[in-house]
Amino acid sequence: MLPNKKGVWKIHVPGARIYGWCPRARAFVAVGFALETDTKKFSGLSDSKREDVLTFIKAHKLEDTVLLGDILAIFPSPAKP
Repeated sequence: MLPNKKGVWKIHVPGARIYGWCPRARAFVAVGFALETDTKKFSGLSDSKREDVLTFIKAHKLEDTVLLGDILAIFPSPAKP
């Protein structure tokens, strides 16, 4: 998972990329996706998908739900007993 400075995340899964945001720790909301081959073929596709996520967040007035931070802040390791 890779975040950008605006809190939009891109998950790399085999053959695809999933774009969304994290509204709270250990949660991810997917808004869109693209095939990996398309992201390599069309240089601006990932930027466009990230903008789609921001547009969705604004359209639904969810700006306050965007959690910022790196992967360890959003998906912390479970506490050891």
